[in-house]
Amino acid sequence: MVLRFIAMLSALVTACSGPQPLVNESQTRELVNTLQRELAHSIDAEKSAVLATTDEDSQKCAGESREASDRVEAARVALGELLKTQGTEQELEKWKTFSSSWASTRAVDTQLLQLAVENTNLKATSLASHQAWDALHSLTSLLEITGEFQTAKANGAATRAALSAMEIQTLLPTHIASPDDATMTTLEARINELQQQVDAMLTTLKKQVPAKQQETLQNAGSAWTEYKRLTADIVKLSRRNSNVKSFEMSTHEKRVASRQCTADLEALSAELQRRATPTR
Repeated sequence: MVLRFIAMLSALVTACSGPQPLVNESQTRELVNTLQRELAHSIDAEKSAVLATTDEDSQKCAGESREASDRVEAARVALGELLKTQGTEQELEKWKTFSSSWASTRAVDTQLLQLAVENTNLKATSLASHQAWDALHSLTSLLEITGEFQTAKANGAATRAALSAMEIQTLLPTHIASPDDATMTTLEARINELQQQVDAMLTTLKKQVPAKQQETLQNAGSAWTEYKRLTADIVKLSRRNSNVKSFEMSTHEKRVASRQCTADLEALSAELQRRATPTR
């Protein structure tokens, strides 16, 4: 589709590259309209990619944004070819200014859209809410914190293990939502401390529970191993922070870049409208 679009624009340039000394108004207006329309489309699709809640939707919107961006680039190049041979100095200068701000906008988009389709924060949230929660539930159920172990020491160790594991679960959403590396580092330190506490309590339980409860304790250990594995995956995804970073880029860097780009395009359009070229 983009190749056909480029071919059409090339034909447009060829059609107006004859002997006329000034740019044909209708053809430049068509190119400027294309630039304005596709720039708006690219920006809108980028926002949708950032806000999408599934991989499929974010990838679809990111693809639409990139395709619209390619059409902007094709129209920009075509307009530049016209202005280099038939435009005024002022028009060409405005085109160069727009080209510079457009290059900055595309550079932001390259990183932003890559982050947007990764959805690492959404994936971390899903893991914490489903698989990790299931593993935690299995652990606490197997530890039987209602007091069914035969010694007070065993019951105390089981309770402390369960409470420490549950505290980890409460820290994960804060880690996932945090945009700050230092905050995440602090949370990870506390998670590691709590994990060590659970490990210690399970070791204590192995020495305290009777043989008939050892199998239950082994199953609890397996659930805990799975929960720790899932926690590590969640922290890794959260550290990538792709949803948080893409949202921050979209509302700050991209917003500034696209506003400048739009303003420069409007200035180019206004300069081209300063003179009307008769068509023959």
